[in-house]
Amino acid sequence: MRLDPASARGRGGAEPDLRDRVTAPNPVPASRGRGSMDAPMVAEDTLSTRQTARNPLADEQSGAAPVESIVLVTLAGHGVGRIYPLGAGRTLIGRDEHVDVQVLDDRVSRRHAAIDWNAGRQCFELSDLESSNGTMVNGALCRATHRLKVGDKIRLGRSTVLRLSHVDEVETRFAERMNHVALRDPLTDAYNRRYLQERLVEEIAYARRHECALSLMMLDIDHFKSINDTFGHLAGDAVLQQLAERLHRNIRAEDVLVRYGGEEFVVLCRDTDVSGAVVAAGRLRATVERQLFALGGTEMAVTVSIGVAGWDPSMRAAEELIGAADAAAYRAKAAGRNRVMRHEPGR
Repeated sequence: MRLDPASARGRGGAEPDLRDRVTAPNPVPASRGRGSMDAPMVAEDTLSTRQTARNPLADEQSGAAPVESIVLVTLAGHGVGRIYPLGAGRTLIGRDEHVDVQVLDDRVSRRHAAIDWNAGRQCFELSDLESSNGTMVNGALCRATHRLKVGDKIRLGRSTVLRLSHVDEVETRFAERMNHVALRDPLTDAYNRRYLQERLVEEIAYARRHECALSLMMLDIDHFKSINDTFGHLAGDAVLQQLAERLHRNIRAEDVLVRYGGEEFVVLCRDTDVSGAVVAAGRLRATVERQLFALGGTEMAVTVSIGVAGWDPSMRAAEELIGAADAAAYRAKAAGRNRVMRHEPGR
């Protein structure tokens, strides 16, 4: 049976709005990621899957026993809490999306530094790859190959600090989980608002430095309160989960999906101008409209209104880009819903 929530008001009493009560059933598996209500899942946010080197690395003066797992832990900067196992080969650190430890900081070079396992000396060694702004180890500039030991702190860019640590499997899994909880929405497994705030600042810095485009979509589910009031909050949660899953499947690997709040989602599009983002938003809108949403034995039509805005050098803060897309989404709703509107300066 197909139901339209916009015409189904009045069946049952109104319940509190979703913003006041969100239950968390099984999260939607993320279909992509890179590399943001807080939240669960792991693989793409924390650990690379390269084999961990088993080695006797330890503080030479501590007399510590050989350790099982050597990792880098992000203590400060982008991605606090992330863990990167060090393998028996080379670990590249930098801003490029193809390195092993990506640091989204405009003062970090694309290939900034490297950590290599020296089998002969049985240790990890750090080298700066002629970066523009240098690499610090324990407060000193790394001018040549530096032999690392557990506890050493590597600083690069504006504020990123990585610490060489050893952890067992239980500790690693716990740290992964905590990092994921800090970055993800528990219901939809999209990134959360906190992550967006951090990522947007970095993406704007990247766009300014490389003079490339950056666009943002704000998606708002049409008549969402009616869905909650008519079918209950569990039905509303199911709609949010299924929508997030469809969005994940239909955006690029480099795009960032965020649950901004309630029934609002954001898609951040690197290296995409407003015209391109409007086309992409139109495809997402059509995908949502075309396929019914399953609610137990019921199928329901759901639509979204989308506002699109592009970053402009005249914008003084990241919030201005979000506000511009939000204003465009509001106009899309006012114009009849289930449509895409682009931000027009001055409106």
